[in-house]
Amino acid sequence: MTPILQATYQDGRLVLDQPLQDVVEGQTLRVMILDSDHPALKKERFLNAVARYNFDLPADYYFNRDEFHAR
Repeated sequence: MTPILQATYQDGRLVLDQPLQDVVEGQTLRVMILDSDHPALKKERFLNAVARYNFDLPADYYFNRDEFHAR
């Protein structure tokens, strides 16, 4: 099992947002530090991904809602 948990570094200690299971009590754990993404970077990555899958519809395109619902 490889849980991914969030923690805050305070006064030289990692404070977990939620408790670990009792099964790991007394064990030495390996910790991987990942910086939390800045919201602006996440938004930019999302918009870039959307832009890659964007396409133009023909000028004479008409969406027929009734035909769509009839399917």
